[in-house]
Amino acid sequence: MNSTKICNIKYLLNYFGALSLFVFLFFACSPTIFSQTSLVFPNDNWVQIDDSLSFTWNECSNVDSYEISFSNSSQFTVEDIFNVVENNYEDDFSYGKYFWRVRCIVSGSPGPWSSTRSFAITDLNNFGNIAFWIAADSNVVKDVNDKVSEWNDIGINNIDFIQPVLNPQPLWEDSIEKLNNQSAMNFDGVDDFLEASISNLNIAELFVVANWKGTQTAFPGFNGLIMPNSGLLFYVGQSSTTNFFSDASTAFIGNNFINRQSTINFGPINKFKLVHGRRSSPANYSGTGFRVGRDRNLANRFWNGYIPEIVSYSTPLNAANLDSVHQYLRFKYAPPVNLGLDFSKYSFCDTTLSAGTRFESYLWSTSETTETISISESGTYWVEVVDIFGFASSDTIEVDFPEAFVPQFPVYCGGGSYTWNANLGADYNYLWSTSETTESIVINTEDNFSVTITDSFGCAYNSPVVSFTEDTMQATISLGPDVQLCAGNQIGLVNTVPDIVNYNWSTTETTPSIVVNSTDEYILEVTNAAGCVAKDTINVDIIGVAPDMDIEFPLIQCVGASNDYNDLSVTLDGSSINSWEWSFGDGSISTDESGTHTYISSGTYEVILEVDTDGDCGNTITKIVEVQENPVLDFSTSGICQEQQISFNGGQLTPTTINTWQWNFDDPASGVNNEGSGQNTTHIFETSGVYDIELIGTDNNGCVDTTVQSITIEPTPQVDFSFLEVCEGNLVDFENLSTIESPGTINGYNWSFGDGTFSGQTEPQKLYSNYGTYSVNLSATGNNGCSGQLTVPLKIHAFPIVNQDVSSSCAGITSVFDDASFVPNGSVAEVYWSLNGASSLNAFSIEHIFEDNGSQTIDQTVVSSFGCSSNESYAIQVDDFIQADFEIDPGALLAGYTTSFNNLSVGATSNEWTFDVLGTSNDVSPDFIFPESSVGDQVTIELKIENSFLCRDSVSITLPVLSPRTDLALTQLFLQEDNGFYVVGVELENKGTTPITSAELFLRTPSADVLKETWEGELQAGDKEIYIFSASPSMTVPQDQIDNNYVCVEGQIKTPFEFDDEDLSNNEKCNAISEFSGVLIVPHPNPVDNELNIQLVLPFDEVGTLEIYNAQGQIVAVVKENENFVKGLNSYKVNTELWQSGNYSIVYNGEEKQQIAKVIKL
Repeated sequence: MNSTKICNIKYLLNYFGALSLFVFLFFACSPTIFSQTSLVFPNDNWVQIDDSLSFTWNECSNVDSYEISFSNSSQFTVEDIFNVVENNYEDDFSYGKYFWRVRCIVSGSPGPWSSTRSFAITDLNNFGNIAFWIAADSNVVKDVNDKVSEWNDIGINNIDFIQPVLNPQPLWEDSIEKLNNQSAMNFDGVDDFLEASISNLNIAELFVVANWKGTQTAFPGFNGLIMPNSGLLFYVGQSSTTNFFSDASTAFIGNNFINRQSTINFGPINKFKLVHGRRSSPANYSGTGFRVGRDRNLANRFWNGYIPEIVSYSTPLNAANLDSVHQYLRFKYAPPVNLGLDFSKYSFCDTTLSAGTRFESYLWSTSETTETISISESGTYWVEVVDIFGFASSDTIEVDFPEAFVPQFPVYCGGGSYTWNANLGADYNYLWSTSETTESIVINTEDNFSVTITDSFGCAYNSPVVSFTEDTMQATISLGPDVQLCAGNQIGLVNTVPDIVNYNWSTTETTPSIVVNSTDEYILEVTNAAGCVAKDTINVDIIGVAPDMDIEFPLIQCVGASNDYNDLSVTLDGSSINSWEWSFGDGSISTDESGTHTYISSGTYEVILEVDTDGDCGNTITKIVEVQENPVLDFSTSGICQEQQISFNGGQLTPTTINTWQWNFDDPASGVNNEGSGQNTTHIFETSGVYDIELIGTDNNGCVDTTVQSITIEPTPQVDFSFLEVCEGNLVDFENLSTIESPGTINGYNWSFGDGTFSGQTEPQKLYSNYGTYSVNLSATGNNGCSGQLTVPLKIHAFPIVNQDVSSSCAGITSVFDDASFVPNGSVAEVYWSLNGASSLNAFSIEHIFEDNGSQTIDQTVVSSFGCSSNESYAIQVDDFIQADFEIDPGALLAGYTTSFNNLSVGATSNEWTFDVLGTSNDVSPDFIFPESSVGDQVTIELKIENSFLCRDSVSITLPVLSPRTDLALTQLFLQEDNGFYVVGVELENKGTTPITSAELFLRTPSADVLKETWEGELQAGDKEIYIFSASPSMTVPQDQIDNNYVCVEGQIKTPFEFDDEDLSNNEKCNAISEFSGVLIVPHPNPVDNELNIQLVLPFDEVGTLEIYNAQGQIVAVVKENENFVKGLNSYKVNTELWQSGNYSIVYNGEEKQQIAKVIKL
């Protein structure tokens, strides 16, 4: 009701003489008082995608207007307020969440705000990354017969579902009653489906609204609701069950929700449901397609039912957005029940209230369970419904029928009358039992009265028959005789008089009894419900002071509970309380000051304590105790199996509210999980056996009940199995290791091999033709109906896919073979190559130079890390032989001189020379002069060649650019003696930079002619080479001449002839023949002019003196005195310009012997 009129009965009392009392009644009604209006639509937490929304609320009486307020905050810190005349409003809103409320404006003053509701305008495209979104009420292309060829994406990715062929096109239906009259796609279960092509898409969230249309109670086959053509599966019904298929091959295993409950059970399948699957990490789909209404491209796997909407996201939604999607789908297809506006009726005819046909169950406040109820009385009616998604909602409506006034106290006062007014006005016809037809009648006799009221539709209201009596209250009321009391005692009526509504004492108090504290006359005037008045008088004489009364005893108690009672009264006159009498209202009394009492029945009890003091004063106190029935608890369970979640659902057989529920599962091994709370809970028993389940409930009065039930937990099969992994195309042997606790037995097994095939064998063999990881599931069912399952990933290993990268062209150059094989679900471990039948080479990459052109046979074997092996033989074509080579002349890079590059390549048709940064040439054999500025640089000379097959080869050398310097040195002399015959060898060294390619060697001894031979070869800078004279023997020395004999070898550069030897001092090497003394070689020139060359050959190092004497024996030169001389040749130059002409002697005094040689000065 929206307003209330408060009416007080006023009495005008006139006294006419001592015996007559006339009572005149009139009604005074206060002005209208506002109540909060109640909101009707939209329901709280409403979600929609349309930006336009209409609002309605119940009317207020005598209203000027209404104010409706909107805010983004539930506290309305900032709000927009609109003033409207009617009780409805419509507006457009941007995306977001809003709160709204309404208040009434009456006589210019605002009343209180209504309760607050919220609503949200949303766009599913704004939640994360939407993948695709299709709805039957948008973007549908259909023909005149409503056959659908395109169901196009509302989202942003244009994932459109197409069916160009007429026959398998689903049917579009405009209004499905169970779906809140929304449209849906009707798939026939025979061949209807729609398909979308996907290039690359991630799926993390998938929402589908659907039902099964057939009469079956379980899926007849594997019926595809929505499925990808490849990759992790979505939703396909599992044959002969009400479940969606679920294993490791499905995208949402363990994260499937139906009507927001975690389950894969779609039963009952003919009911519409909201299916939701989610992943913490998205599943990727590339180069595939999605099908709605069919399982992939498999025959006879079609969906038979309605699908109104599908929404999917590429990334996981947060909790708020997830809830918004659920709320959007719920409010669109199954909005909460709404009975509409409160209303008042003119007619007495029955009215029908309807909750709507789209709900699954109904419960009315009248206990009816139908869609509609018929009502004929004013009242507040409510209905609770369960929608197609399993969500409960309720609504309340107030209906006012015309109500005629019926007296509740049909009494008229003695000597007076009562006016009965039906109070409905002139729009009705009245017929009283007195035959009067007015709206009201006057009653002044004791009799039965009634009225029949008829509306303009012919519907009538028959009042109850009301028996009127004359009031006799004055003759019945009494305060008793005059009395002596103690101060603090009470007085009141001593007899029971019904229907008294007002007490007026001469003390101005208005309570049924009063406390007296002084000697006086006390008058009580009472008024009953009929407005009749009576009075009585009593004289009270105060003789003492009564105790001040109080007790301690709970006013709300529970049946069977012992509670302490205690007198808390105190005396005020120094006396002592010496007697007690308790009356507990249940027939029990006690004379103790305190104790305990237990009520064995519920009810309302009047507890009275009377006390007396030794001062002869007593007093009484009365308390009302409510004794509540203890709750009677019960509970039910679902499930009997070990290791599976057992549901416990608490219930009660009493109406009080249970505030706390405490469970004990008699399972101490479960630790903290052995106890639970809440009306409904779950528990998992890890061990089979009998358990005594205890439930303790405490209601809102603190009353407690405990109930214990024994349940038997049956053993569950302990599923286990083993297998060996294999290569694709091979059989896998499964060994079943499952057990069950005795005396249970396992009745059956069901294997799911992860590829859509199954087996009921105990230990099956399974051929896996394709590689991959398969989720193998074994479920075992015991004779007690309990089943266990185990899912284990099985990897079927792929054979290597043989591939290679071959770089080959022509014979003579390197061909490279790189393994490019791969194993789809593994890795390559070994690669074996065989070229033209030769022995295998084990390597991931090999190089080979083919000497011959033509076809070459390659055999390649690849082995995976698991041991799966693949082989491939193939041929490659090798073109004509090509090989780059060149030589340089001279053999070093000499600055300023021409270097010739001689091309020795084979098979070339073009040449490209590169002289580092100094130049290039395309000549076959170019000459090149390196500049002086490049001396010291390392220069790379490269020759690249190409043939007519475009095969290429190259060769390069890096040499320093040298400043030309020629120096041949003879560094060692070797003698090998055999009976006086000697073989002579000499070590040649290039101490310059110019390569030396030939030299003339002169071998001299004192006893033989000079022997000349020519050495040929190549001595690069720093190179050494030993030359053995070819003459055999090279020299002979008689035994008697050994001590004075020696051998010398001199070298002279022959080629390159264009360079002069820069240092001739190292061009000769000499050795003494004797191994004990040196030899002083004949000096030269002899005769000498300006300079004398002296050579001393020693067989070992020694200290000596070399001097020159003239003919008179005088020393003219000391070459070395007591100094070291080295083994081998010691050469010295002596200036003789100032010498006198004549004979001179060269004297060497060594450690063993003196040597003398003669020379003539010109």
